[in-house]
Amino acid sequence: MYKNVLWTEAGNNKVFYIGMQNQYYSYTMFDAQAKWTVNCIMGEPKLPDKEAMKRDIEKWIAKMNQLKDGHDKIDFQTEYLVDIAKDANYGYDLDTAQQFHDREHHKHEDILTYRDRSHTSKFTGTQSPIHHSTFMKALDDSMATFLNTKL
Repeated sequence: MYKNVLWTEAGNNKVFYIGMQNQYYSYTMFDAQAKWTVNCIMGEPKLPDKEAMKRDIEKWIAKMNQLKDGHDKIDFQTEYLVDIAKDANYGYDLDTAQQFHDREHHKHEDILTYRDRSHTSKFTGTQSPIHHSTFMKALDDSMATFLNTKL
């Protein structure tokens, strides 16, 4: 699929798929793909010819086939997200690869505690508070508990 969204084998460039992959960016990627899709439906960007789209698809498949670990996958998805966001005139720098690399490192350190870490927002520079209890013991996900979390 061109840009991992547009089915090029049939459908006269009008069949789009958004979503499900094994992702790091999840909703951010869905949003960028959706914006790109809406732009395509509205006529921008102008799509290249079928051969150029095929070459682009093959380029991305070749890159994907070289991935060896989670860090490679983070870099690959970041490159893809930045590419589609640029084509969609998304308007924000969505590259948060460093935060994902940090998380991946913490995950390999200890699979049971990596969710207990604090991270700094790329967009605000604000560091998130540490949750009041560890992920493995935080069983109350009620609104009251969430709203009463002390920063």
